[in-house]
Amino acid sequence: MSFKLIAIRPLKECNPNYLKNLKTNQLYKFYNDYIFYDINNQEIIDLENDVSKIAYLENIPEDLFSQGADDAKTNINVSAIVGKNGSGKSALIELLVASIVKISLGIKDDFINPENLYDSKDEEKKKELVAKYNESIVKDLNSINVEIYFYYNLFQENSREKIRKLKIKNNEITLLDFDKDFNSNPKTFSLQKNTEIHIKSHKPGGEKDLSKSELLFFKDFFYTMIINYSHYGYNTSETGEWLKGVFHKNDSYQLPIVINPFREDGNIDVNSEKYLASSRFLVNILQEKKLRSIAKGKDVSHISIEIDYNKFSHWDESEKKDLRINNRNEEKVEYLELLLEIFYDEKIKLKNFINESFYPYLRDYILVKLYKITFYKKYQKYRKGKHGIIMKNDNPLYFTLISPDNLRIYFEQLKDDGSHITDKLCQAIFLLKYQYLKGDEIFIEKLNEKLIKIDDLYEVIDTTFKSRVDPEEHYLMNKFSIAQSLPSIFKVNYFFEEKYSNHNFNNFSSGEKQKLYSIHSVIYHLRNLKSVQDLIIDENDPNEKMIYYKNVNIIFDEIELYSHPDFQRTFLNDLLKAINSVYQRYDNLNILFITHSPFILSDIPKQNVLFLKDGAVDTFDRASTFAANISDLLVNSFFFSNEIKSGLLMGEFAEETINKTIHWIKGAKKSEKSFNQIKDDFDYHRQIIKIIDEPILRLKLAEMLDELSEQSEVQKEIARKQIDYLNKKFNL
Repeated sequence: MSFKLIAIRPLKECNPNYLKNLKTNQLYKFYNDYIFYDINNQEIIDLENDVSKIAYLENIPEDLFSQGADDAKTNINVSAIVGKNGSGKSALIELLVASIVKISLGIKDDFINPENLYDSKDEEKKKELVAKYNESIVKDLNSINVEIYFYYNLFQENSREKIRKLKIKNNEITLLDFDKDFNSNPKTFSLQKNTEIHIKSHKPGGEKDLSKSELLFFKDFFYTMIINYSHYGYNTSETGEWLKGVFHKNDSYQLPIVINPFREDGNIDVNSEKYLASSRFLVNILQEKKLRSIAKGKDVSHISIEIDYNKFSHWDESEKKDLRINNRNEEKVEYLELLLEIFYDEKIKLKNFINESFYPYLRDYILVKLYKITFYKKYQKYRKGKHGIIMKNDNPLYFTLISPDNLRIYFEQLKDDGSHITDKLCQAIFLLKYQYLKGDEIFIEKLNEKLIKIDDLYEVIDTTFKSRVDPEEHYLMNKFSIAQSLPSIFKVNYFFEEKYSNHNFNNFSSGEKQKLYSIHSVIYHLRNLKSVQDLIIDENDPNEKMIYYKNVNIIFDEIELYSHPDFQRTFLNDLLKAINSVYQRYDNLNILFITHSPFILSDIPKQNVLFLKDGAVDTFDRASTFAANISDLLVNSFFFSNEIKSGLLMGEFAEETINKTIHWIKGAKKSEKSFNQIKDDFDYHRQIIKIIDEPILRLKLAEMLDELSEQSEVQKEIARKQIDYLNKKFNL
């Protein structure tokens, strides 16, 4: 078995801003095969009783969604939440988000540095924003009373299966483990006595504050990424300023949650998202041909490349330099050559590259990136003091790099980093060193831009990459990584044919973009999470290892937005294939869909579905949701049955129109008016009946209408059209 987010349970006096219409003490289970019992062996559904043991019925194949072979398997579990608008789906996830942040800051209060959340040049304004954030943490995250249950294997060696309960009550955080009973049937996890651990509590006696070494707690915890493109979700103006810290990911993936896409005051920057999606997409399709297929008939085969001038908003074109950098050109060359020497263990002169058309952009991009990396906690010591490499400036956006000796130490640490922090820097250095692109070969000013075959770009990068790897190590390093991909100074567009045309990435439909953005956002973050595994914050303190999350919880909130039904139908399958294509093994993934889509639900067994109605858990009477008929799922799983008067799944306007026709026919039968007097209304309702698609309903109404005229003309006309249709269809 592998990681699962099993259940969430709001407790009494939980903050009403997060509770909303959820019920206190109700166990909201994402996997219904887990049955919770109290100490008297009574099943707990919405009782206040404490959980004593949890039974697992095992009705679903363990590896139903897992990908890869046994020796390189990614363990994956999939569940869903369904229900009408206002049923409590979003409230449940918002409660989870607030709980994770509350737990994280309760254990390690410097997970989020509010100073890094705001870019205001006005220091007073920045202080005001930081104060607002700190106030929100105290006020908006108060009284979050909740229990979270998840299944996991202990991070340490000789791992054991456990179910962990994390509880927040009156700002006190505790954890309890349920251990597996090896002789039980069904499989049962029982609470062990005297195992409760109080984390950062103020309860006298028995507390256990986690030390830095005990932050292994988080390695047994899970990292949550949420993907939600709704324009009305996750707005700091409504939820609270504390939410701002969940969007920022400049913490080396230490805070165990992120929400995508990034929002500023609730607004999504669509252009920024498009750029990020394109960048994340590039390295994946370069290496994995399977990922080049976007939709039927849309396989990426060529790309165009140009300088992304949006990256250079402080650029002086006449001087060919970034105005934020105060160093002279000679100093810039000196520092870049030092950087190349350290990264590639050889002295490299840039004189042959200086005249390259995009060299000034690449040069200054690298220097700005070196400056920005110092904002990460791991590298903050290089901002000032004895390790400082930056001369202060009145404007915080402007800087001067100083001290070659300190720069050398800084560069050596960057070389050994190997995480997502240095990916973009490494991309630029790789191009600077190997010069595998020439400006006059790829940049054409006119519209008929020169396109590059994607296989050719892959070949030149791959050949360059392997040229610096010992042939005996090729089997270990057989693919270049994102760190050797195209630098982000370039803007890339993707084409499905070898000529420049409108048939390209920029002109994808909104549904195609949505699907692409969502899947590659997940892959991007999974790659970065993996890169954190062996990072050290302080090389002199081996206990200061970065947190590496082996368990990842991926939540797709209304992923069907903008998507054609066929995109919804294939989404889960495409996601699983993408994960498998790029990551032959990524520990343990739990995927949770909050959805209104029967197409997505038909891929998930009902045992893995939480049905909500008016904030409470509802039952699903059908045998299963997995591979179920889409129409039946739509009626039964999304609570339509009580609202549909006719018993047929159709639009409300169509249903009311048909009911008006039925009502008119019944009234006309009782009327004493002659047929000629009702002829106009008769013709109107005859037209209505003729455009009804459902055959039984159409014929029955035609029969009722013909009774008014004492003829069978409407039925005959419908029958003739049906015969003509069948003749054409079967060539009779």
